[in-house]
Amino acid sequence: MTSSSYVIFGIVIIYSSAETIFASNETSSSSSADKGNPTTAPSKHNDFFLGTVHPDSKLHKITHDNDSNRQPIKEKNTTEELLQTILNNIKLKSDSRLRPKLGRDPVVVYTDMYILDIGDISEAKMQFRVSFFYRMYWRDERLSYEETGYKKRLALNAKMVEDMWIPDIYFVNEKDGTKHDLTKQNEVVRVWPDGKVFHSIRLSMTASCPMRLHNYPMDKQICSLSFESFSYPVNELNFKWRKDGGNKEVMVSDKLEIPQFILTEFSTSSELANFTTGSYSRLTVIFKFERSIGFFLIQTYIPAYLIVMLSWIAFWIHYTSTPARIGLGITTVLTMTTLTNSARASLPKVSYVKSIEWFLIMCFTYVFMSLVEFGCVSYEVKTKIQKGVQAVNEVENNEHDQQDPDKENALFLADKESGRVNNGECRQLSKLPMRIRQRFGTPPPDHKLVKQRSFSKKEIEAMEPVVDRYARIIFPVSFVCLNITYWIMTYNASQAV
Repeated sequence: MTSSSYVIFGIVIIYSSAETIFASNETSSSSSADKGNPTTAPSKHNDFFLGTVHPDSKLHKITHDNDSNRQPIKEKNTTEELLQTILNNIKLKSDSRLRPKLGRDPVVVYTDMYILDIGDISEAKMQFRVSFFYRMYWRDERLSYEETGYKKRLALNAKMVEDMWIPDIYFVNEKDGTKHDLTKQNEVVRVWPDGKVFHSIRLSMTASCPMRLHNYPMDKQICSLSFESFSYPVNELNFKWRKDGGNKEVMVSDKLEIPQFILTEFSTSSELANFTTGSYSRLTVIFKFERSIGFFLIQTYIPAYLIVMLSWIAFWIHYTSTPARIGLGITTVLTMTTLTNSARASLPKVSYVKSIEWFLIMCFTYVFMSLVEFGCVSYEVKTKIQKGVQAVNEVENNEHDQQDPDKENALFLADKESGRVNNGECRQLSKLPMRIRQRFGTPPPDHKLVKQRSFSKKEIEAMEPVVDRYARIIFPVSFVCLNITYWIMTYNASQAV
């Protein structure tokens, strides 16, 4: 073979090798593009065609970096797929219509509460309002996902609750309730790999609270909130208070403020509620409230005291100032009536008398009696004026009548020993002149004739009724004594509850 033949044969071999290398690189590039990695367009540089790509070249580095970033994406996709599988299995295995352990042991549901707010305690409607987180713990084997190898718990929103079995509780003494849904439903479910379930929901409700108001407003009230299952008796569903880890069954927010009341104590209890359909497990949380009296001191007690003392001013007003005393008496009576009605407006119409009503009755009685006292004063003054004043201690039977032209005299029988006119009773014999009265004869041996005369205008104005003098002492002293008795009895009654 000639030298020219060798040259042609070598060129053909080189050309075939170049085509082989180019085809293999195109195949690797297309496979990289199919896997989602960035690719590089075929280069027309001489060393590529010669197949001399160095391990430290730029192309090798790009390929190596893409391989290192590909693994986390696989892991992320794998976790999401696993969670989707778990959630799908929960929907498939769980049935919201059937309880766990159906046909076997009863489901034990542990419960605790966190009280957010208590308010609107109404005596008239006998109810109170409470907002709280209600939380339940139980085990549902159908929700277990240990076989998947995923070790973390799942936090699910309210949409998943529709596909899961949740205890059907209802609150026994609830009047009105709200399930909060701003901005989303305030409800969460957490599931652990072994099938443990935690369910929490935020609720607000108005519950009935029967009250005994004998000691109002120094009373203490006990309100409760009870709940139980609506469908499942105790042999299928049993509620218990959760006390694991030293946690309290019921916790109250430190920022709790209740108008007019102080939450002094709260406790829990459990019992069986028996109905014709069976026995149901019932849990109860008990709140003990003590009323603050500060509001009632300002709104009722102090104004009532001032009105009563204002009515006593009439005892120092002269009895001749009739319009002033009558006006003051009627004003205090009407004011006391208005105060009593306003104090009773917020109270229920019960058949017994409450403590504050006893106080208002006492105050109204004193105000009314101060008005009646002026009537007694008027009667006393009128009697004195009609009786007149004794002109001389004793007159003789044959004494001639010497009347004062400005004063009218009359003869009365008076006891000789005491000097009192007929033992205190004025017995007028006659207002006729002495010469006419002599025909009635001599008085009895134990009596004497006294001569009375009418009061002058100055004497009437200077007259001080005895009733006013006694009222200035009796009214305040008796009122203070009754108030001391009232407060002692009310305090003792409130402590006995």
